[in-house]
Amino acid sequence: MVFISKIKAQNINYEKIGDNLQMALPVSAFASTFIWKDNQKAPLQFIKTMGSSFIVTHSLKRIINKESPNGGDYSFPSGHTSAAFTGAVFIEKRYGLKAGIPAYILAS
Repeated sequence: MVFISKIKAQNINYEKIGDNLQMALPVSAFASTFIWKDNQKAPLQFIKTMGSSFIVTHSLKRIINKESPNGGDYSFPSGHTSAAFTGAVFIEKRYGLKAGIPAYILAS
């Protein structure tokens, strides 16, 4: 039984899972701007925040050009981490620590 579970575990594409999950917090943060309409500028604020984070992250990737463990280029800083924490910070700044703490935990 252990041998079978090890084979199945090796077939899981963790990189693809990470690629999909990295967007969970930013998508949630963006969706929240339409659900809680406390300020009509919220969607634009989110777009500016995520856009700024994207530009800074990908500029640093080009400047640093750290090779990833699988041999690819531009592995640092992590775009996955940048996207997740940008979403978490946006949630915390807009809705307070009560919403921010779970967002930071998920980003971690």
